[in-house]
Amino acid sequence: MKILEIFGAIAALSVLLVPFYLLIRLQKRREKSLKKLFLEKCKSAGINPDYTEILDLGRIIGLDKENSRLLFLNNTDDIMHFEALELAKVQKCEIQKKNIQLKEGNKSRSVVESVDLVFTLRAQVYLKPISLNFFNYHKDEPLKLGFYEIKAKEWQEVIRKIRDQLATSAV
Repeated sequence: MKILEIFGAIAALSVLLVPFYLLIRLQKRREKSLKKLFLEKCKSAGINPDYTEILDLGRIIGLDKENSRLLFLNNTDDIMHFEALELAKVQKCEIQKKNIQLKEGNKSRSVVESVDLVFTLRAQVYLKPISLNFFNYHKDEPLKLGFYEIKAKEWQEVIRKIRDQLATSAV
């Protein structure tokens, strides 16, 4: 009788744990494929990232400290976007939040639509500032907004420190 109870407990535990194991394994596989794609894009641009961070299964950010470049891959949209930004050319880096009004019956409420890291360059080559999207209300889980805000602030601070180092080494 004890053997049947132990076997039943092991079977029940397996039924509960196997799906989690498979989900984790699938996520790891997707992360590995995203990182491989990111490194291929970097290699084709002649960049060797020192540090990479996977923000989610569609976004990865990295840093090439030797050449002072910020690297960003956004593969969440229909079109993949890869950016290799020279930090020496950055005049300003700020976090930009956009809000939208959602109507629910007679009431409306304001929600954050996007969180972007926006770069203004010294010699403005582009017509508008470069924007790296960390959060999009229409594509990301709204509960993860806080996580993406923290990540944007962390990267803003990393970029500020590198820009400060570049400024002191130029003097």
